[in-house]
Amino acid sequence: MIPKARPLFSANAPRTTLVVDNGASTCRMAMASSDCPPYSFPNTIFTEKKRRTRYVGPQISRCRDFSALLYSRPFDMGYLTEWGLEKQLWDVAFGAEYGLNLHVAELDLLLTEPPFNPRALQNARNEVLFEEFGFQSVELRTGAELNLNHQISSLSSSSSSSSSSSSSSSNVFLSSTEPPVP
Repeated sequence: MIPKARPLFSANAPRTTLVVDNGASTCRMAMASSDCPPYSFPNTIFTEKKRRTRYVGPQISRCRDFSALLYSRPFDMGYLTEWGLEKQLWDVAFGAEYGLNLHVAELDLLLTEPPFNPRALQNARNEVLFEEFGFQSVELRTGAELNLNHQISSLSSSSSSSSSSSSSSSNVFLSSTEPPVP
């Protein structure tokens, strides 16, 4: 029997949740309750050498000469170390210019983070998310956990729609704090 995934945000009133897969090269954003495809953009700030024109994330589509670009990424060795750059990227992505026009003070955030993220980087992340952007709440997951939850939900929906199959007992751990299901 596959255990039910625990809810990510426990609240009585329905809330709007923004899901952000903040990868080192690409950032993907989507609303949890929406069927729309995720909004994806390069997680990079580009600068032209000659004209010193800056393109922040999704603005790279305006660039005409890609031969002389310098780039800066907020990630170093898989960890988000430059929150100043990431804040610039998110400001552009959350803005009205690209159709998102998000009011982040009214949203919950589900954010991916690398496993074994150092404490200093976690503190910097929390400071930016709550003080700079003002999200209501933040839930942190690794990409592997989100993929596992997706796979489990697709398995449970397919098994409930089909007839009863062979009864094999397998335990799936969703987090280290949950006990195995007998």
